[in-house]
Amino acid sequence: MIADFRRQSAHLVDDARAGAGKANVGRDDAQISHEVQEPLFDVERRIGHGGRLEPVAQCLVVEIDADARPIKAAPPPPIGRLAIPIVDQLPLFHAFSVAPPLVQVKRTLRRCTTAPHNRTLLSMPDDIDTLLANERVRAARTHIERFDEVTLTRQATLSAIPAPTGAEAARGARVAQLFDDVGLQEVKIDSVGNVRGWYGEAGSTTGDGCVVLSAHLDTVFGPELDVSVSRRGPRLQGPGISDNARGLAALVAVGEALARARVTTARAILFAATVGEEGSGDLRGVRHLLDGGGQSIRPHAFIALDGAGLERIVHRALGARRYRVTYHGPGGHSWAAFGVANPANAVGRATTMLADLPTQSSPRSTCAVVRLGGGTSLNSIPQTAWFDVDLRSEDPRILHRLDATAHDYFEQALEDENRHRAPTTPPLKLDVRRVGDRPSGLTPRTHPLVQTAVAATRAVGHDHQLACASTDANIPIALGVPAVALGAGGRAGDAHLPTEWYENEKGALGIVRALFVTAAMAVAQ
Repeated sequence: MIADFRRQSAHLVDDARAGAGKANVGRDDAQISHEVQEPLFDVERRIGHGGRLEPVAQCLVVEIDADARPIKAAPPPPIGRLAIPIVDQLPLFHAFSVAPPLVQVKRTLRRCTTAPHNRTLLSMPDDIDTLLANERVRAARTHIERFDEVTLTRQATLSAIPAPTGAEAARGARVAQLFDDVGLQEVKIDSVGNVRGWYGEAGSTTGDGCVVLSAHLDTVFGPELDVSVSRRGPRLQGPGISDNARGLAALVAVGEALARARVTTARAILFAATVGEEGSGDLRGVRHLLDGGGQSIRPHAFIALDGAGLERIVHRALGARRYRVTYHGPGGHSWAAFGVANPANAVGRATTMLADLPTQSSPRSTCAVVRLGGGTSLNSIPQTAWFDVDLRSEDPRILHRLDATAHDYFEQALEDENRHRAPTTPPLKLDVRRVGDRPSGLTPRTHPLVQTAVAATRAVGHDHQLACASTDANIPIALGVPAVALGAGGRAGDAHLPTEWYENEKGALGIVRALFVTAAMAVAQ
């Protein structure tokens, strides 16, 4: 595979050497399939195998081993060639520079380590090395670690403020106060409820070219639920204590650490607490932040803090489309009016077809009926019945096909039920309303933002996991802005349940990782 980093596309090249076999790319491994076939990088010209490969500026040739076996050891590079460290533990990849020594295909990396599992070469970029040596960044890290209990207290306090999607105002007001308290500038709440605060003096007027560090305000829980937090030993328990009270507390902690340590950056940093990330919110806050008219910005990079964890790096945006599907009919007495078209039957027909809808494992796609409703009593044929369906895929093209098939099934269920109704009775009518649309896409693993997140994870002593999820990062990725979502440290469980819990095991390290990535992308000086 020839990868052109400038164009961010790729080309698979036949191996013309005598007796060479073709690589089995992704046929048996979903992750390899996604990483090779989906984020393909375009190439400027085909490279043929000869006595030696032709040099290609700004390109990398990756040889894919046809045997699906982990790499036992990384062989030394041939004399006169620069080894290109692999930025992820991808067991089928062996990569070397194909350029002669005078052509710099990729910036030389000073520090290399060996992966503990696959023994693939790993790298730590120079900018992270420089960052770790920066006295003010080190002071910011010390502040985060020293005030870990303060962060935990803020997390519990924020979690205990109800913030259902669409009703985040009380929690937003508290976050705005915290932004002020820790030293962020120009703190305000925008027209949709996002809380904004700036750090740095490099052009916060427009926000173009800044780095955004964000966390969402809302939870999946309704206003009727008690969201108070209890503490049992090392465990905090309460609805939303991790998702996303942890992200909000980390957001404040990073801002405070930068301000207290007086870290200077070449790029301004926008701290944003967004509304409407969960469910029916449909990423409303981040849409407004980046694509909302007069107040929108065009950042250099976007980093979302979402929940707990220290290893996951979400760089692939999971696309989703959600629909409320409603069938309307005449209704009537369950005995006297029997034979009229029944909306509940149509719902049953549609959900049966959706349950049998074939989905893919690579790239992964899913179809789930998530809620149903309708009817008035036990002895009445309903006038209305409805269901909500959630369609998801990593690939926008597959999501589009899945969407089209689902709509065919909605119509087919309508036709089938109308065909079974008694003569002269009125037919059912169908109403399909889109209630959510989350775009898919990715920030390539070779992008400096992803590589920086990988290096920052290693810098705090952990292996990374590249992942796909639906987060606030979906919107910037869809708009062409490099974006990732990171956990904010610690361990958590029972997400989206009233019994949700959080334990602060290595919690400070998750915030330190966020500090490193943010400071690196903002070019700490």
